[in-house]
Amino acid sequence: MGNRAFILLILYKGSNGWNTHTIIQYNSDEGASAVRRKPLNFSDEGSAWPIGKKQTQFLIGLELGYAPNTPTDASKSIGAGNDTDGFAGQVTFNLINFMPKHSVGLVVGRAGAGYLMSPDFRENTNLLELRYKWTIDKKQKIEARIRRREDIDQITYSLQARVDTDFYLRYTRKF
Repeated sequence: MGNRAFILLILYKGSNGWNTHTIIQYNSDEGASAVRRKPLNFSDEGSAWPIGKKQTQFLIGLELGYAPNTPTDASKSIGAGNDTDGFAGQVTFNLINFMPKHSVGLVVGRAGAGYLMSPDFRENTNLLELRYKWTIDKKQKIEARIRRREDIDQITYSLQARVDTDFYLRYTRKF
């Protein structure tokens, strides 16, 4: 039986109120039935919620997924044989232009050991990420991120759960 994913995306979209977007996807044993979608793009002016001054905006996004057909804990080396957790989700909170041209965001996510369908998130992982962007002008920006990922369930042959902390700093200039 192929992998099925049920994904529910909820976002606040300006004066239009709450909107939802639902994707139901089936992948057969022979391969994926559809090309993977890129992450949602919230750059549309109507996709942020103004706070106080006109230029400061708050954006919240929620993404949930469920894979009902999952491997066993034993096959993922995390337990004795029950089916793995097929739930995944993330929530993001963003302040856009909290100071002119400066934005910050916080992402909290979780992907169970049986949620094997995401190209962006490692299964069996809790995620915490802080992002910052400074748009210097139309041609230049600086972005920074610090991210912490840790195992939900410890791998049975490990002495301790995996914990990864990484960061990046990027300067972009368009010519």
